[in-house]
Amino acid sequence: MKKGKDKKLIIAIVVSVIAITLVAGITYAVFSYSKSGIKGNSITSGNIVFHYGEGGRSISLENAMPMTEAQGKAQNNYFDFTITSKTNTGTKIPYTVTVKRKGNDSSLDSGIKLYLTEVANNTETDVYLDNNKIVSKYSELATYTNTSLNIDATKNEKVLYKTTVPQNANNYEKNYRLRMWVSDDYNFSQTVTGSCSDPTYTTRETCVAANKDWTDVATSTAKTFTATINVYSEGGATNARNLAQMIREDNTLKTTAPDFTKAEPATIYNAGTFDTTPRSYNKTNAQDNYMTYSASFTLNPTTGRYTLDNPQTCKWSECYNDLIGKYIVNTSGNSTNGLSTTSDLFGLYKVTSETTQNTLYAVYDSYSTTYDNTNSGFYSMNVTDGYGGADGTTYYFRGEVNNNYVQFGISPTGKYIGRFNDYPNYVVGIYGTLEECQHGSAYGMGVDYCDVEVPAGGPMLWRVVRINEDGTVRLILNDPLSLSNGYTEDNKFNDTYNNYMSMYYSNSNLKGGVTNWYNTTITGEDRQKVATGNYFCEAAKVKCTDCDDTAGSATMTSVDSYTPDLKCITDGNSKGLVNASAALITYDEVVLAGGYLNEHNPNYYLSLDSEWWTMSSSGVYQNRAAAWRLNNGPGDLTELGVINYQALRPVINLKADVTATGTGTISDPYVVD
Repeated sequence: MKKGKDKKLIIAIVVSVIAITLVAGITYAVFSYSKSGIKGNSITSGNIVFHYGEGGRSISLENAMPMTEAQGKAQNNYFDFTITSKTNTGTKIPYTVTVKRKGNDSSLDSGIKLYLTEVANNTETDVYLDNNKIVSKYSELATYTNTSLNIDATKNEKVLYKTTVPQNANNYEKNYRLRMWVSDDYNFSQTVTGSCSDPTYTTRETCVAANKDWTDVATSTAKTFTATINVYSEGGATNARNLAQMIREDNTLKTTAPDFTKAEPATIYNAGTFDTTPRSYNKTNAQDNYMTYSASFTLNPTTGRYTLDNPQTCKWSECYNDLIGKYIVNTSGNSTNGLSTTSDLFGLYKVTSETTQNTLYAVYDSYSTTYDNTNSGFYSMNVTDGYGGADGTTYYFRGEVNNNYVQFGISPTGKYIGRFNDYPNYVVGIYGTLEECQHGSAYGMGVDYCDVEVPAGGPMLWRVVRINEDGTVRLILNDPLSLSNGYTEDNKFNDTYNNYMSMYYSNSNLKGGVTNWYNTTITGEDRQKVATGNYFCEAAKVKCTDCDDTAGSATMTSVDSYTPDLKCITDGNSKGLVNASAALITYDEVVLAGGYLNEHNPNYYLSLDSEWWTMSSSGVYQNRAAAWRLNNGPGDLTELGVINYQALRPVINLKADVTATGTGTISDPYVVD
C-alpha cells in the first residue's frame, strides 16, 4: 500500500514568547519584543528582567505527530527563558507564567501537552506546574483571569506555573526550559487503514513499535496550535519610572509661597476644655481686691492667646456671688480699681458655683489644639548658589504629607521601641535589638515593654526632603540611628564646646559616625545609585536669639529675622559646602519642611519620637558652641550645646537617573530599582 507521506497529519506547534507583564497593585505595564534571533535579548521592568535565549522567540514543530510522554520530555526541540532579579526590596515578588492559545479553535486543547523544567549546571529538574502535575494537557490547566488587565476566560489563557522571588534577593536567577508536543492519546477522529488498520494500533507510536507501516487517510487535516507565553509579576513591581519625574508628576505644585514664620501644618487653638476639678483660693484677706472679669472671651486660633470681651472690674466682697460663671484673668485681683491686662493672655479662669465670700473656686482653661493641613504639600523654590553649587529650581515637601516614603537599601540593625505601659504612645528609647531594649538602663524604670518595628535585614525607609536643583533626590532616613543602650560618641556633636569651630559638622563626631554608617550600610549596587559631591552645607547662617552676633569671623542672622534660601556660600570661617555621600539635614531644609523655632508641630513629616541633630550651627552662647536640633515629639527647632548627645538621621542624594516603582505612601512606598 502506498505510504501517505504527503498526507500525514501535520500539527505545527509554535511557542511564541511575546510579552512579559509586570503587575503591582493596580498598575500594569505591558512590553513587546522588538528583536528575535539574537542571544541575550531581554526585557526589563521594575525588579524583574526576562531574558530569552539564542534562536529567537519561538520554536516550531513541523510534521509533528503524536508522541508518548517519554518521547515528548526527551525531545531536543524546546524554548529556554530566564527570570532574574537583583532587588534589595524586603517584599516578595510573586510571578506567574501563563500559556495562551492563539485563536478560538479549541479542538487541540486536550491534545497538547506541556512540560517545564528548571535548568541549572546543565541539569534539568522537573517543575510541578500550577495544577500539581509535571506534564499537563493545555485543557487541564486553570484559566487565568485578571480584571485589571482585562483578561477573562475568553482570552484562552491558562496558568502554567507560579513561584516567588524571595525578599532581598540580590542575585535571583531561574532558567526555564519549555517543551510541547501532541499527546499520543489524542483522538483525531480519523480512520486507520493499511497494515495498521487493526484498532489495536491507535497511534503512530504503537504501530511503529509493532514494526508495522503507518498510513494516514487522505482526508486528514493539517492543524496549527500557536501558544504565547506571558509572565505576570504581581505585587512586587510596577512600571518603573524616573524617581524625580514621578514625584513631580504625582504631586500638585503649590503656587502660593509658604509662610516660613510659622510651623506647617498650622496649629489651630481651641478653647473650652477647662479643668474638670475646681481649684480653691483663700480670699479671706483679699476682700477689698478688685477682680477683672467678663461674661465671654475670644481665643485667637492662630496664637492661642485669650482676650476678655468687654472687661469690667468689681470689688470682691461686693460681687463675688455675681462672678459665678464669669471669666477672670487671675485669682488674686488688684489692690486698686483698675483693669488687669485683658488681652494676649495665655489662659483664663472660670469661677464655679462653689464660690463663697471667703473662697474662690475656679477651673483653668487648658486649650486643645488641632492642625490646619491646607497648606501642606509640594512646593518649589528658585535657588542660587545652592547645595552642590548648582542654580535652579528645587521641589520640596512641606507639612503633613504622606506620599514621600522611599524604600532603599537594607537595614543592618533592627528597630525596637521601648514604651511606657500606661502611655503606649510615649517612646522612651529606640534600640537595635530586643535584648538591648530589655536590658537598657531605662527598662523597668520607664520602659515597660518593647515593640519591634523593623527587623534587622529589612528594607530601610526614607522620606523625600526635596528634588535638588540638579535633579538628584534628597532623602532623610525615616528612623533615627540606633540609640542602643544609650548614645555612643557618634551621637555627640562634639567633645569640646568652648571653641566656635566646634559648631561645624566637618569638625564633629557626627561626621565620622554618619560616614561609617554609610560605608557599612549602603553597599554594592545601592551605592552606585547615590550621588556624591558638594551636596551638603555647614556654613554658619542662622543664630539662636540669645547667641552672639558673630562666631569667629562668621556673621549669622538671628533666627527670628531669617528666611530660608538654601544658599551655601563660604562663611567667614572658610566653612561652606561639604563633599560627602551622606551627611545630615540643614536648618534651611527643616524650616522648608515645616519646622520652626520653639513651635510645637508633631504632625509634619520630619517629627519623630526622638531628639536628633541637624548639621547646622546655631552659633555661640556664653562662649559655648551650639547647633540646631529637633525636639522630641513636638518637632520644634531648638539650639543645643554641641557636647550633648542626640539621635542621627542620615541624609543621602540619589542620582538623577534613578528609577523606582510605587506611589510613595507608607503601604506602597517608592521602591528604588
